[in-house]
Amino acid sequence: GSVAFKFKNPQAKTKVIDIEWSFGKNYLTPVAILEPVDINGITVERVSVANYENVCKLNLNIGDNVVIERAGDVIPHVISVEHCSESKSPFIEYCPCCGEKLIVELPEIMCPNNNCKEKIIRRLLFSIRTIGIDGIGIPTIKKIVNSLNITNLFDFMKINSVDLLKIGFGQKTTENIIASINKTVAIDDYQFLTSLNISDVGEEVAKLILEEYTIEDLMKIDNVDNLIKIKGIGEITANKIIDYFKNVFFLTFL
Repeated sequence: GSVAFKFKNPQAKTKVIDIEWSFGKNYLTPVAILEPVDINGITVERVSVANYENVCKLNLNIGDNVVIERAGDVIPHVISVEHCSESKSPFIEYCPCCGEKLIVELPEIMCPNNNCKEKIIRRLLFSIRTIGIDGIGIPTIKKIVNSLNITNLFDFMKINSVDLLKIGFGQKTTENIIASINKTVAIDDYQFLTSLNISDVGEEVAKLILEEYTIEDLMKIDNVDNLIKIKGIGEITANKIIDYFKNVFFLTFL
């Protein structure tokens, strides 16, 4: 015979001192800033609250007391909330980067401004990682976007050594960035389609689409019926694909 022991995940109680809304590639993600608390030998000061809808479900406010649990003794998350009479709303109304009024698309909240610098930076980070460019992080991308007015992957792939040296990168860093770009001159079509950052079109969905259509075909499709026959593609996603190739792709890449 055998015996299985199940142990309760380690927990601790602390206070939320702020909610920080950080940028992802499409949405703003809430992160609870906590009074530092020890959970099983690890000091926890920040915890992701996943998305806008989850903040609503937890009814989480700044100033509330929370019980934090480390799931699998690794990832901390909020499991319960104790409200404080002096707590404040965690929600923001305007984009912390560009000032545009935010919109809610449950379960998320997002900045609708496609020219928002933070959105451009996060989308570019996603795109370059999708096509296999490694070793380039947020600080580097931020400097490139802000100094060279890069807004998309196509512009990024055209960067040269002179551009990078001119804006303050050292010789070695410049060589590494250019080498990383040059290694990815030839990429698979599914990587390219995924890198466009069309909502709900990840790597697996991109592969399914390209079993039926080429990139050139997608530029011409204007009827959702052509796309919803593909496994994993619903009407909403089909409309997003058509809208992207009709209104964004040509402006961005041609």
